[in-house]
Amino acid sequence: MTVHEKRARMRRVLWDWGHALDGIARLEDELHYFSVWAEDAGDTLAAQRLSGMPGGGCDGDTVAQAVEELERRREMYVQAAQRSSREISAILRWKVLIDDMVAALPEIQKRVLELRYIDGHRWTYIALKLHYDESSVKRLEAAAVTTLVECFDFEAEDKTI
Repeated sequence: MTVHEKRARMRRVLWDWGHALDGIARLEDELHYFSVWAEDAGDTLAAQRLSGMPGGGCDGDTVAQAVEELERRREMYVQAAQRSSREISAILRWKVLIDDMVAALPEIQKRVLELRYIDGHRWTYIALKLHYDESSVKRLEAAAVTTLVECFDFEAEDKTI
């Protein structure tokens, strides 16, 4: 991978880093829903085992079939919740890694990266906010990206994707 490709890849990593909390929030919502659905399915299963419902007298709508289907769905929801939980943990570990790398940068470079990749501001706004001209802000970002490229393990990231 060329230096130019590594810098471009690092910028994509920084965009992902900036939006990691959004992804975590989405996964936490999924985790909540799957957990609630699994719990509801478990409650319904307990009620059906006790009452013998739904039966209804039809051969195609037996209690055993309904219980079996609910067990299958409950297990599916539990697995989906576990998968969401693992994804949240992986994203958090990855985000902490990038946070630590960014924290080691000089304060002004760190601020430029936060304004650009976390807050999503344009170069003009960042320059005005930090009282620098736009080309200086871009140079600060390029220096930060170069520093991060030197200590980032792209091969390890490929294995986690």
